[in-house]
Amino acid sequence: MFKGGRCLCIGPGVKAVRVADIEKVSIIYQSNNCDKIEVIITLKANKGQRCLNPRSKQANVIIKKVERRNFLKYQNV
Repeated sequence: MFKGGRCLCIGPGVKAVRVADIEKVSIIYQSNNCDKIEVIITLKANKGQRCLNPRSKQANVIIKKVERRNFLKYQNV
């Protein structure tokens, strides 16, 4: 699932995870180190991390929510 080097996720990733199991979401955008968007989900109860397929419906919803939250946070500064 994870590799050392440029991109953190190997392969396309899972299509969805249970929302109740999500503890933290990390979105890593395209950069010089990796040419794709990576959505990394940290699961509750020490169940580890999963790479979410950035083209899946759930990933798109998560990305939009995080971007909107960040936009609103910086609007109120």
